Amino acid sequence: MDRGRPARSVRILIIGLIFLITGCNFAEPTPFVVSPDEDDFITYQFGGGELGADFTEVTIRGDGHVAYRYLLPYTGTWPQEEITRENQLSPAETEAFFQALVDGGIFGLESQASQGADVPRTTITIHLDERELEVNLDGTPEPAIHNQFTNLIEQFFPTAACQVNDLAGNFEKMASGASQAEVTLCLGQPAEINEYSLPAAPFFGPAEALTSLIEPGTPVEEWLYYGDDQTYYLWFTAPSNEPAEQWLLVGTAVYPTGAVFEAE
Repeated sequence: MDRGRPARSVRILIIGLIFLITGCNFAEPTPFVVSPDEDDFITYQFGGGELGADFTEVTIRGDGHVAYRYLLPYTGTWPQEEITRENQLSPAETEAFFQALVDGGIFGLESQASQGADVPRTTITIHLDERELEVNLDGTPEPAIHNQFTNLIEQFFPTAACQVNDLAGNFEKMASGASQAEVTLCLGQPAEINEYSLPAAPFFGPAEALTSLIEPGTPVEEWLYYGDDQTYYLWFTAPSNEPAEQWLLVGTAVYPTGAVFEAE
């Protein structure tokens, strides 16, 4: 006679009741402590929906490499213009980022059938600590997950955080290395464009500060925006002979509209 069998049955019954009472669900994975390495990655894509709508993709690898891609809304030319940028997280930042996603329940997401071709979608592909996940859903996940990516994008790629009709605030986000497409995305089309070669010092005018950044004679494209009693200047150039639309931002300045520049 096996005296242990009834005892084991009672224990199993008790354990089952505990899980039933506490509401435990085996279908939802529990958080775990991450240990990302160079083979791990997550790709997060969101936006789209309507044909030609804007679309964002960000990939974070376990070694901290961040790749950002933004597909601009369709403006009449195909393929759509896109902005790409790269950056680097520290090991601690990388681990914290992945851990926040795990704690936020990203491995509990499930794919959803699309409600229509014109509905924005989110696609997530993960390989992390031998765990894999690929899901597609309408819209975006809850803030605990989605905000991790938007906050990262705004931290590393400030122009992605531009606000409509905020010329002064958006101008402050303009950093050297931005493309003309990024500037246009944030500020719209300039009110005025001037093209010239940077004069040799000394000369007087808004572009005088460029003499410490680029050599005299360098071709410059100057964009002007007009705000409330302020004129915003942005200067683009390139070290070689790329077309002007491929030049990058090299400097900015803001002065009162109508300011007169004279020798001191």
